[in-house]
Amino acid sequence: MKVFYESKLAKWLLWQGYSTITLGCFVFTKKSKEEMKQSTLNHEAIHVRQWEECMIASAVLLTVIMLFTGFNLWVYLLCPLWFYLQYGLEYAISYVYHLCRNRCWINVGDKAYGNSAFEMEAEANEEVDGYLDVRTPFEFFRYYGKI
Repeated sequence: MKVFYESKLAKWLLWQGYSTITLGCFVFTKKSKEEMKQSTLNHEAIHVRQWEECMIASAVLLTVIMLFTGFNLWVYLLCPLWFYLQYGLEYAISYVYHLCRNRCWINVGDKAYGNSAFEMEAEANEEVDGYLDVRTPFEFFRYYGKI
C-alpha cells in the first residue's frame, strides 16, 4: 500500500468531512504524514485487501464465464473495478432501504455509506493493529445482512 500524503487528488475528489480515499492499492489523503492516525491507515489497508480480494475473485469468475460463453479478454479490464462496482451496488441498495424505511432524506447517504459491508469491516477493525495478519479472506461477507 502506497500512501500519498497531502494529495491534490484527494483534495480534488473528496468533499468536506472526508480526508482519505483508497483507489486500488493506493491511498490518497489530504493530511500530512504527521496528522495521519494509525487507525486511518489500518482502515485504508483493510480496503486495499478487500480490493485485492474482489479483483482476484472477479478474475476467477470471469475466467469461468469465459470458458462457457467465449467472452473477449477485454472483459478482464473490469477486474480492478469490481470492488467499486460492488461498493456502489451496496450503497444504492442501502440508500433505497434507508429511504423507504425512514421515509425522509435526512442522513440517508451517510447511513448507506456506513452500512456497506466493506465499511463495516474496516470500521470494526481499524483500531486493531495487525488485523490483516489474522483476517480470513473475504471477511467482509460476514457483514452482509447487518444493518
